[in-house]
Amino acid sequence: MRSLPYSRFFLSYSIFTKLTICLCQDVLDAQAVETRMVDYIQHVPMAAGSLGIRVENKALDMGDIARVAKDRLFVKIKPP
Repeated sequence: MRSLPYSRFFLSYSIFTKLTICLCQDVLDAQAVETRMVDYIQHVPMAAGSLGIRVENKALDMGDIARVAKDRLFVKIKPP
């Protein structure tokens, strides 16, 4: 697994909150990306269609997730 340290900075601003500086880390391992993608799709089911992941009876197609995870990465954001 290739993982980079928390070396990138992420700036977040909202009208409801103050300016926040967060540290970011890339998640590039395919297995870890698959796991995070399953969690993401379960929380945001509408994103499955745009990613090309089929959902039948609230069950995700793991073949589609494995295929999509090869070309994707996740960015883990660590609050200050």
